[in-house]
Amino acid sequence: MIAVDERLDLPSASSRERDSRCPGARNLIRKLAAAGQLVEEIHSWTESGTRIHAASEGHDVELEHDETVALETVEGRLAALRKELGVPDDAEELIEKRLWLYDGLRKIASGKPDRIWRFGSTSVIPDIKTGWGEVEPEETNLQFRGYAVLEYFDRPGVQRVIVAKVGAHGPKPKPVVYEEPDLLRAKDEWLAEVEACKQPDAPRVAGSIQCKYCPAKLHCPEAQAVVSQVASLTIHEPGLVVTNEQLVELLDRCSTAEKMVAVIRAEARRRLKDDPNSLPGWTLTPGRTTSKVVDLATVFSRCTAKGVTAEQFTAACSITKKDLTDVLKATTGLKGKALNAVIDEVLEGATEEKTSAPVLKRAEK
Repeated sequence: MIAVDERLDLPSASSRERDSRCPGARNLIRKLAAAGQLVEEIHSWTESGTRIHAASEGHDVELEHDETVALETVEGRLAALRKELGVPDDAEELIEKRLWLYDGLRKIASGKPDRIWRFGSTSVIPDIKTGWGEVEPEETNLQFRGYAVLEYFDRPGVQRVIVAKVGAHGPKPKPVVYEEPDLLRAKDEWLAEVEACKQPDAPRVAGSIQCKYCPAKLHCPEAQAVVSQVASLTIHEPGLVVTNEQLVELLDRCSTAEKMVAVIRAEARRRLKDDPNSLPGWTLTPGRTTSKVVDLATVFSRCTAKGVTAEQFTAACSITKKDLTDVLKATTGLKGKALNAVIDEVLEGATEEKTSAPVLKRAEK
């Protein structure tokens, strides 16, 4: 069961992308949580993001090489953003402070920006994104819009709020400015969403964005229906039976179905591990055993005794970029982009580039 957190089981800025597209999700999540039927998903990328965020706030955190590079990129972009927007050195900085939206004296929603810079009548909210996943651009991002609303009503005297995505990957920040009229409209918009989610008969609508992080998707009939729809689909002659417009819709369904299939299999493995008899007709079989050469020097010595030359041996061997990174990091003591420069120097002219098949990706609006 997922315990009620500091959000007090209320809507938050970070859940707006889901709430706006699927108003009924919150009711289902609450019902399943009360019944103890929700299992919280733990992702390696969320743990990595937590470490990078902690390091950016000054905490002593041990980071992997890629995380160090991501942190350096974030810090560089934060510094550039401060300069671009004229944020003074003595600006007040708030780090991960939860802000609340009220209806009178009653809390109805909240948000916890990574940080806020306050100066004069302006507030700047740079939101740090450390993963590779797609994020809605600033001008349409409901999470950022929610942060702007919360800051406007939390800080008396503010007349302008600027939001920006500070990503460790992808494009540089593109700040969006909210003036007072924009903020008032944005508040009304959010209040309407909150009210829609409160309705007992709020509809549930499956989709790639709203289902992506929804903890109730395994139990959601609408999300399950997408899997059966895709499974029963047959395209006999592409372009003849299915139009381009229909294919776009089907691509969206495929994305949702793929995530659902992964969740279904993960939950099945979890239940079978706890109780091998829980799923009739299904069982967990032992994983495939593989072997890895860990003492290359000994193998090389034995091969040379068999007549294998050094050239023949090295031609049959390979080293991953990660392994090379670990070796050079331990040897040079460097990290981050400084280590990347050494890696590039070592690899210059010694690699072979291969391009994978083109990847389907939703174009930015």
